[in-house]
Amino acid sequence: MIKKNGALKFNTYYENLFQKRWSLLKQAFEQKVSYVARVNKESGFVLKGQKLFPYGKNAFMVENYPPPSEMENGLFDYYLMDPASLFPAYALNVMPGDRVLDLCSAPGGKGLILFEELGGDGKLVLNELSQKRFLRLKNVVNNYISNESQNIIKLTSHDASRWCLYEKNCFNKILCDVPCSSERHVYNEKKHLDKWSEKRIKQLSIRQYAILASAFEVLETGGQLVYSTCSIGQMENDDVIAKLLKRKKGKVEIIADQSNEFSEETLYGQQIFPDKTGFGPIYWAVIRKMEE
Repeated sequence: MIKKNGALKFNTYYENLFQKRWSLLKQAFEQKVSYVARVNKESGFVLKGQKLFPYGKNAFMVENYPPPSEMENGLFDYYLMDPASLFPAYALNVMPGDRVLDLCSAPGGKGLILFEELGGDGKLVLNELSQKRFLRLKNVVNNYISNESQNIIKLTSHDASRWCLYEKNCFNKILCDVPCSSERHVYNEKKHLDKWSEKRIKQLSIRQYAILASAFEVLETGGQLVYSTCSIGQMENDDVIAKLLKRKKGKVEIIADQSNEFSEETLYGQQIFPDKTGFGPIYWAVIRKMEE
């Protein structure tokens, strides 16, 4: 029988981390999630009368939004996503001609951004291990990208932590948006909160580092990688980057991402908290692979 003391442990753990700020974060977790509507350029849809989100491209702040709908050409008009999720995707700085790997791609919003940034020129591999999430990713690609434009995309369902056993030094841009604690989701789902334990965080951090270390081997020398989570905890964020810096000493360069009005600087990256912005949370760090 599961002892339902997870909520108490959860609260104690994060209160120790954030002190007085924890009460503000909990209040923010309880608020309705903010979304932006990213207009799908391929669909030909034009969104009028909405405020443009001041970061990224084609993203508009929307309230009382209807669900995305199919246009006459068979593609959906816009994609709804948390504004915080824009930042890691754009931080990868994808350019036409790049070879891009999105290792944990579902549900697919960040992958759509990477596709648009390629401008039809390059290679994009969207990977998702979970079969349920992979099917969702596949549907997003088919709903938002024409068959003709999909010629630069490959969908795969492999274990990201083992990718380096089969390929090395073959992508110049990699996004590692890894599975994480997702505290906002846990806080609002009683069944998950009741089972919460610090052991889960430790297990996730081990998995997160395995994915990051694998991605680093797959990354070309001189290439750029973005590591991101939707966790607020240091163990899953800066601590994972610190482990890579230690174990790959001399080969990892931290790239300072451009400052913005929404994020707070951490030791190695940037973090968006919902108590300050109304959206997120999200963490991201940008690294470059250097010659030994």
